[in-house]
Amino acid sequence: MVVAAARAQELLETTDLPIEAISQRCGFGTLVTMRQHFAKLLRTSPTAYRRSYRARADAARSVQVWAPGVPIIPGPLVDVEP
Repeated sequence: MVVAAARAQELLETTDLPIEAISQRCGFGTLVTMRQHFAKLLRTSPTAYRRSYRARADAARSVQVWAPGVPIIPGPLVDVEP
């Protein structure tokens, strides 16, 4: 079931499919079975996993950069004398 859980994680991350449809596509049979495996392997529910993944992905997209790979760190403006 580890492979099925990994496939379910991928579908939760990349699709808007209902969780029940994902559980069937991944071979869990029922949503209850998928929830049990997620709780055991990942210590979270499929719904919480999807929500958490999307929040992290949204936060990563919202980081502004002033140069490639260098994030802008918000803070107070400071006058710098030449």
